[in-house]
Amino acid sequence: MLSEGEDVKKECNMDDLIQVIMNMKSDLRIINKNSKKSIMSIESLKEDLNKNNKENFKLKKEIEERKSNEIKIYKKMILILDQIDSFEKIIADLDNEQFSYSLDIMKKIISKEISEINLVEIKSMGELFNPELHKCVAVEEDILKESKEIIGVIEKGYMLGGKVIRPASVIIAR
Repeated sequence: MLSEGEDVKKECNMDDLIQVIMNMKSDLRIINKNSKKSIMSIESLKEDLNKNNKENFKLKKEIEERKSNEIKIYKKMILILDQIDSFEKIIADLDNEQFSYSLDIMKKIISKEISEINLVEIKSMGELFNPELHKCVAVEEDILKESKEIIGVIEKGYMLGGKVIRPASVIIAR
């Protein structure tokens, strides 16, 4: 048999145990509630992340399209510059000083404007052939020139911000 002290001790231990269990239940409810909130937050963050990824993809695509359109515009500008160069050759054959003077002024204005938008003509004549900047369309014998020196330009090349938009078509010395 248990003595009276042991009974009280057992009851106290039982009460303590019940209290601990009640506290644990309460803690579990709080943990469960917090877990649900965390899961909801994680799901919300995943949704936000997916939404942001989609928006970033759209923006990247838009930027690429704009760059592509800009390149097309620059290429059209280059075609206009080619026409001006052709016009210059015709004017030179006419030997008309008034036309030549007007064309020179127009070319200076155009050169200034295209340089301000970072469209730069690739230097070619007298330079050594560089396959990154030039496209060789012919090779000619020229004992006065260094091998692979550019001795003629068929079509000017252009760069935009350090990137070749169109290589120069050139004739090089053998």
